[in-house]
Amino acid sequence: MKSLLRQWLVVTSACALCVLSVATVRAELVILKSGGQAEGEILNTDRDGKQPVKLRTESGLQMTIPADQVRRIIVKSDLEKQYEALAPKSPDTIEGHWEMQEWCKQAELKAQRQKHLESILRLDPNHEGARIALGYVKHGNTWAKAEDWMRALGFVRYQGSWKSRQEVEIDVRDRQLELAQKKWMQNVKQWCDSSVRRGNPDAIANLKAIKDPAAARALLDVVTDKHWPTELRVLCIDILSALPGKFGTGAYIKLALEEPDAVVRDRALDELEKQQSTLALLEFTKLLTSKDNQKVLRAGYCLGKLGNPDATLPLIEALVTNHTYFVVQGSPGIGGASFGGGGSGMSQGQSRQTMRKDENNETVLSALGSLNPGVDFGFNEEAWRKWYVQQYTTTNVNLRRDK
Repeated sequence: MKSLLRQWLVVTSACALCVLSVATVRAELVILKSGGQAEGEILNTDRDGKQPVKLRTESGLQMTIPADQVRRIIVKSDLEKQYEALAPKSPDTIEGHWEMQEWCKQAELKAQRQKHLESILRLDPNHEGARIALGYVKHGNTWAKAEDWMRALGFVRYQGSWKSRQEVEIDVRDRQLELAQKKWMQNVKQWCDSSVRRGNPDAIANLKAIKDPAAARALLDVVTDKHWPTELRVLCIDILSALPGKFGTGAYIKLALEEPDAVVRDRALDELEKQQSTLALLEFTKLLTSKDNQKVLRAGYCLGKLGNPDATLPLIEALVTNHTYFVVQGSPGIGGASFGGGGSGMSQGQSRQTMRKDENNETVLSALGSLNPGVDFGFNEEAWRKWYVQQYTTTNVNLRRDK
């Protein structure tokens, strides 16, 4: 009997694979409100919900079921019908249930496969293949469903993956913040447009009433946009300054170094001073070694405004800096030389040469004086270094730099 069943399973498995590749023969199970059921082929498939169900059973019997007696109709495939014929003949053994679950796996009958896998565990609770197929994982000598184990470790299922509760909370908060930021983007732009184009005083009042840190990104967009009027940009800096937290450090550094509007530029520097920004100190100090003397001068000015004494030594090293310039010689009809920006556009007979020149950086000296009131050695770097050693160190440190 067992051998015959195995042969039948092999044959029907092959049949099942064939059925998967062709149109599936459908059968319906009519569930009656009375609790009974009838199975067969529905003949009037184009019926509406108010018409009776005409059904032909496997034995050829035709019946008509009034619509008001039908609870629901379940469509059954030919594979399900094959399974219903096979299952009662399968022995209640581990081997029998394993063969049936393999057949169900090929036929993609998930619910039926699970039933056989659970039957295997009833007979052998430690059957590894059934445990793994049902989604169990082994920890030591204990089997547990993966989801149960993850929950025991404190993880939760979130958007298709397992995450810690902290990760979920952060993600939810970030999503809420993103939505709030988008809303503020719309509101702030609308109020700015209304203020500039129509002179609407209510728009300015709405801007001044902002207290939500989620509006910071929208306000920074206005601050960094040169198309908005100076007064409006400065107002947005004032509003940002009143919000809890520190916002716009990177934007303020860029404005302090590059913004052509002096009012906005200095207001950004005021905010960096208020924030006591270490990042600003590092960025400005780095520019003291720039090849571009204009950047050195700007960095010196910014460090003076920032007011952090930690900039003293880098400023001493940048009192006098050496820079390379391009010189255009041999101008037609004119003797001597002229400074050029890059050599493009030279006339015939002209040539470009380079020269190096020491520059005394006034803004750097001014910053040193601002950070160290009452101390003034002019552009004498050596004198500044000796003073610095005496003032800030307890050992004889050689601060002389190689020229």
